[in-house]
Amino acid sequence: MNKFDQERNIKILEILVGLKFLYIILASLNIISYYSISLDINSALLLIVSDCCIASFMVLCSKMMYGNTNKSFLNTPNMYNIIEASIILCLFIALMAKTGGVNSSFKYIGMIIILISSIQYNKKISFSIALAVSMIIMSFNFINVNSPQIIDELQVTHYFEGDIILVSSLLITSFILSHYIEIEKDHNLKLTELAIKDGLTGLYNHRSFQDVLDEYMVKAHKDNKEVSLLFMDIDNFKNFNDVNGHQKGDWLLTRLGKVLKDTVGDVGVVTRYGGEEFAILLYDKTEEFALELGERIRQNIQITYFKGQEHQPNKNITVSIGVSSYPNMAGNKKELIELADNALYRAKSFDKNRVERYYNILDEIDSSINKQSLQSIASILNRINKKDKYTYGHSERVVIYAKKFANHLNLKESQKKDLLLAAYLHDIGKLEISKELLNKREKLSQSEFNILKQHPTLGSDLVSLIKEFKDVEPIIKHHHEKFDGSGYPSNLEGTSIPYLARILTIIDSFDAMTSKRPYNVRKDYNQAIIELKQCSGSHFDSKLVSKFIEMLQDDMLEKELPKDLNNVLLKKNKPNMGA
Repeated sequence: MNKFDQERNIKILEILVGLKFLYIILASLNIISYYSISLDINSALLLIVSDCCIASFMVLCSKMMYGNTNKSFLNTPNMYNIIEASIILCLFIALMAKTGGVNSSFKYIGMIIILISSIQYNKKISFSIALAVSMIIMSFNFINVNSPQIIDELQVTHYFEGDIILVSSLLITSFILSHYIEIEKDHNLKLTELAIKDGLTGLYNHRSFQDVLDEYMVKAHKDNKEVSLLFMDIDNFKNFNDVNGHQKGDWLLTRLGKVLKDTVGDVGVVTRYGGEEFAILLYDKTEEFALELGERIRQNIQITYFKGQEHQPNKNITVSIGVSSYPNMAGNKKELIELADNALYRAKSFDKNRVERYYNILDEIDSSINKQSLQSIASILNRINKKDKYTYGHSERVVIYAKKFANHLNLKESQKKDLLLAAYLHDIGKLEISKELLNKREKLSQSEFNILKQHPTLGSDLVSLIKEFKDVEPIIKHHHEKFDGSGYPSNLEGTSIPYLARILTIIDSFDAMTSKRPYNVRKDYNQAIIELKQCSGSHFDSKLVSKFIEMLQDDMLEKELPKDLNNVLLKKNKPNMGA
């Protein structure tokens, strides 16, 4: 129940409580007035206590219906409300019988019963109670219960006609009031739905996402449970819109929303986060469960045919998905969203159509580096990520390659740690480069390229401020040196280039060639392998190039390889040394 519904139900509860107290008070006054009772202190106290007990029970029934539950106007009454309605009707019968029967003035208080039932119950039940009140009133026209007066035929006719008018008024009032309340309720439900649902896909909107996540976070903190979040983005959606038109793009969003709902079912809340982004909230589900669900979603979307997908770059509609969880990965709501978003971009940067969890190589660094230093580096990396998304994704991919290559070369643990850290931080100097230059799509001018060439030195200067990174500093500074001495910033040559820097140069260049960059054309794996071999001995250490291609072959044997890449890798023992 959202805050708006809670406030509304509290106000309804106040009205119901007021009406029920009024009913009890008027019943008491009618008894006192009819019997001309002169109350002493004891009798007054007894009457007050009795009224309070009955009223308290009625308040409890109202609270059960509206106070702290998710029940709405459409709910049928529970046992409390059945007992309450029975008490109200029995009290109505008893008071009419004891205050003159057909001559009782208490029968006019039946209108309060009609008001209570019309507000508290749905139209059918409230009309049934109104009908019961009407039958009780009319029944006293045919029986004489303890009437102190002799009623002649003229009086009988007079009371009967009056009761017919009263009963008709009660029934009409009940019907109109309950019908009006139901119309208002339906209207409010539609307005609520418009406020919480996305008009295009019918999924919960961004506002609902925030409300549900707030609720989940509070519950998870209280009950020591987990909250998992999946962010997903349609790959190449702009291309689909441009080729097929925006109306077809809207159709795709709607169709995709249905696939998501069908796949997720009742285990999570599916929302449209904005644009072509969707989010799924899972309560009391682990990150592993979220990853499995994400993979199931990815596969279901990939195997579903969407008209117009043949014009997509990969001839298919695919999604990239990022996953994070609270409290295992994120410490609060803001971090949960941020980490899931980072994981999503990680999936996008790794060639899309995949599911990724939040990952940070800094989390794997041993405890010899103090937390404050790591937080400083993480803060710098986040700033670079906001400035240049490519640098972030590129660094993550370089770390993956570095980890595999380090294992393939059987590096010592200390070397492996330094290589991974350098791989993650090698472009940190780009923090000092302008956003416009980093994201420029046209070919860089010589002066612009000279500015960009400063980033290895700027990066090494930044990490030099942290003593734990002294072994990483030269790797970062020299990762753009070339084996023939034509690189920068120091024109180092051959083995004078630090060993780990030579490794990082190969990895960095391979990923740069095979990734989409603002100022360069992306190469496929075939072209990248060929260029590595062509530059072996000039730009790169030929022995390390051979080992790197060997590592690629070993890694790719476990996967389905494109034929052209297989052909290239089979020739790895014949590197071109003439370049």
